Amino acid sequence: MRKISGSFFSTLKMFKKILIANRGEIAIRIIRTCKEMGIKTVALCPKKGEEKNFWETELADEVGYLEEEGVYGYLNQRKILKIAKFFQVDAIHPGYGFLSENADFAKLCEENQIKFIGPRWQTLKLLGDKIEAKRIARKCGLPVLPSVEREVRTEKELKKAIKELKLPIVLKAVDGGGGMGIEIITKENLHFLKEIFEKLKRISQSAFASERIFIEKYLQSPRHIEFQTIGDGKNFFHLFERECSIQRRHQKLIEEAPSPLLDDKTRKNMGKLASRLIKYLRYEGLATVEFLVDQNKNFYFIEVNPRLQVEHPVTEAILDLDLVKEQILISAGEKISFKKDDIQIRGHAIEFRINAEDPFDNFKPSTGKITRFQIPSGKGIEIHTFCRQGQEIFPYFDSLLLKLVVFGKTRKEALEDYLAIVKEALSLGIRPRCHFEDVTRADIYGFVIPFAIELMKLKEESKIDIKIRLCDTLGVAVPFSEACLPISVPKLIRALIEEAGVPETLLEWHGHNDFYRAVINATTAWLYGCTYVNTSLLGIGERTGNTPLEAMVFEYICLRGTADGMDTTVITDIANYYKNVLHEKIPVRQPFVGEEFNATKAGIHIDGIIKNEEIYNPFDTLKLLKRPIQIIITDKSGTAGIAYWINTHFGLEGDKKIDKRHPGVAKIYKKILEEYEKGRVTPISNEEMYTLVRKYIPELFVSELDHLRDYVINLMTKYIEDLAQDPNIVSLDPQKMKRVLRSFLEDHPYVQFIYVVDTEGKPIIGLTNDFEYIKKFEELLKTETFENRDWFINPMKTGETYTSKFYTSKITSNLCITISTPVRNKYEEIIGVLGMDIKFEDVVKMENGSYEV
Repeated sequence: MRKISGSFFSTLKMFKKILIANRGEIAIRIIRTCKEMGIKTVALCPKKGEEKNFWETELADEVGYLEEEGVYGYLNQRKILKIAKFFQVDAIHPGYGFLSENADFAKLCEENQIKFIGPRWQTLKLLGDKIEAKRIARKCGLPVLPSVEREVRTEKELKKAIKELKLPIVLKAVDGGGGMGIEIITKENLHFLKEIFEKLKRISQSAFASERIFIEKYLQSPRHIEFQTIGDGKNFFHLFERECSIQRRHQKLIEEAPSPLLDDKTRKNMGKLASRLIKYLRYEGLATVEFLVDQNKNFYFIEVNPRLQVEHPVTEAILDLDLVKEQILISAGEKISFKKDDIQIRGHAIEFRINAEDPFDNFKPSTGKITRFQIPSGKGIEIHTFCRQGQEIFPYFDSLLLKLVVFGKTRKEALEDYLAIVKEALSLGIRPRCHFEDVTRADIYGFVIPFAIELMKLKEESKIDIKIRLCDTLGVAVPFSEACLPISVPKLIRALIEEAGVPETLLEWHGHNDFYRAVINATTAWLYGCTYVNTSLLGIGERTGNTPLEAMVFEYICLRGTADGMDTTVITDIANYYKNVLHEKIPVRQPFVGEEFNATKAGIHIDGIIKNEEIYNPFDTLKLLKRPIQIIITDKSGTAGIAYWINTHFGLEGDKKIDKRHPGVAKIYKKILEEYEKGRVTPISNEEMYTLVRKYIPELFVSELDHLRDYVINLMTKYIEDLAQDPNIVSLDPQKMKRVLRSFLEDHPYVQFIYVVDTEGKPIIGLTNDFEYIKKFEELLKTETFENRDWFINPMKTGETYTSKFYTSKITSNLCITISTPVRNKYEEIIGVLGMDIKFEDVVKMENGSYEV
């Protein structure tokens, strides 16, 4: 990177002081450039006393305190401007994330005569609307994916749009970004369209303060390539591309420059169009124009990111530039410090994002203290981090710990630098597991096999095993069928074993497919040498398509010829628990656990099952799964068959069994015969049978609403009782409680109002995330006490948790339940009451995902 002389800028009309409205590695990165330019800096810190966990506060010249925990302070526009004015700064650098794309904040800066280091607020507003951005791109001649050029507000509009575009499609938040607010709709999840749509609107509202959603065609197995562009209002050009195809859940993991996919012709064409777009916008600053590229190198515009990108260091590495310096210069009214013809690609760079995540718990963000911190060093290695030994990793910030940038003359050299990092980790005794499942777009023979070969060399040197996890979506973007999956699971396994030299005992399989393919592919992986298969109960895991454990158990028994002491009947117990306690919907024909698994209707009559069960039941479900054979009802079933269906589906035994002479059974049979007399030829579905039983034998049913209410009460009682024991709540200190209650509301958005009152019913604190009604809730707390409310009286009198009946909220008109519980001190004395109003329909949808109220 080009070094900068501070004296050079003394002749320019340069900023004297910049406030950095961000934290972590990007704040430190900006401070570094400011020091080189001779500019003083102000860093932010959530609270006094927390400086040791915010390294940027030691590196900056001055520190401003947000006086608010977690991310909220970094989003508090008024507070940040107040700090900026106090320290008399000339400009604010927003970094990435937080307020970096916030047009309102950029406008506030302008109104307060403070320069926002980034594009004009009008440009931010324009590009923040993805629908408008696509219109502009199309006007500039950029190819875009087929889409509906309007936001969709209702399920009806959404279905109409899907009909226009055809599946698969992708739903996106109009104001979204950073990989958030994206949902893919395929045939497999189309029946959950309403739930997905509503969930996305909630996420969009929470993250971007907008429920606006748009829809476009989903491009399967694309490569993600973005062009870095720069403009000073008069000069506009691109700084070549970065490839960011290796992602997990739409979040980039590995970025490299230049892209190994692009040829010179495609690179030139894409760069030309990206430059045309920012010229049309008369852009000032850095912008990233993002594209999706298919296997035939057709490319499609996605969006413009009008800010500094997380992955900017790879561009800096191959061009020997300082992009932060250019941002500051342009914002100060200067021209770009170099000409387009001055730059050319030199070598190859790759950035690896190192995150604090638990790979054994669905990559859930990890928190805690870093007790040992050792970073690699050497030629071609650059580290961007805020971490050091003793660093606290908080739950409310992004999980990114550091960015490891390796660069060399070629892509091969860059990969060798990364392997040097692995080697250093092995030297510390770390036993790594390489998740090749998460590089689903990787080139099998150009990346996976060569990389695995090098990992095995490190294994031999260190004598530490390195596991490799594979999956059936690995290599889907490789443009030749020999390497594509799930076409060739055997080839992938044998290639890793024979060509890369990976021992069978170090290979693990992880399925990402529908039930049948997941089982077939996992079994194939077993047979061709993969020792381990990663599974989940009933196939329910981080995504649709995890290999179901119960199916692999039976495959194992069949392949080995022995059960090895396993009791397969617990599979039914597990399925019942998922259905009855967790309220998971299990497909009726799902093998081993579905209601219609191994069911028969061929000439069925209950007498046939009783007399010759082996004819109808070659798979002994009673012995293997502890469940009797299932029958499908037709006009031939008779009253005995109907009674048998009722008893098996409702689990009735002994004197609770329904006899075939029960009056309700006779009525059901009569209704069924009437159906067939009208010409029906199809069997009676289980859903129809439940409807008939509900009508003619209602005593077998609990009210569905009561059932859902009990479910919600059981769920929320645990939450509120745990929360009431939190030391911050027990303190009754409003500031301490605010932090905990705010976090609870973030985790449980179906809670519309949460509050604590003292032993006289006077409110101490109350919070809501429902911005539409926040003033009404605040007014309620100011004007009322609650000593006469049942939710206050009952916990105070009985010392137990109280649950209200259903009621309609006077403030929001939502169907609600109130749950309250006593708050006790260390002597078990009641010192207050914690209460929460729960939006009933929302909690059922979000926690259960399957009921409709």
